[in-house]
Amino acid sequence: MLAASLDPAVDRVEVLTDGDVPVLHFGWPGGSLPVAYQGEGVHAAFRIGLSLTALSGGVALLEEPEAHLHPAAMVLVAKAIINAVRSGTQVVLTTHSLEFIDRLVDEVGDDAELLTLFTVWLNDGRLMSARHDGDEVRFARGEIAEDLR
Repeated sequence: MLAASLDPAVDRVEVLTDGDVPVLHFGWPGGSLPVAYQGEGVHAAFRIGLSLTALSGGVALLEEPEAHLHPAAMVLVAKAIINAVRSGTQVVLTTHSLEFIDRLVDEVGDDAELLTLFTVWLNDGRLMSARHDGDEVRFARGEIAEDLR
């Protein structure tokens, strides 16, 4: 369960009400708290994972999904993204994080053909781009390290 992977104590996700307003809660033995009360990183990782699950077969556009995430939460978001891709969702994302690219490459494992990396840069005022597919992504990650740092 996605919520338990963010917080191992979580044993359920439930919708409770505050008056007439439904509120999503993480629950554990002895209590629960609204998801909105969790840290920003947990909240963001859960929202991304839940959104990707709901988009099966669609297209997801994510801008810097690693922003504000703890390194452990980055791993979970990378897993959610790769799982979504494996289930037929096309995920297009932007990032400036080598660490997040590393998490995606780690998570894809032997299915490198699931990844494509585009790099873009300006050359004398002209926008240039390069495409790196599959195993080339691992190599390109090393090449772009200088640009992102």
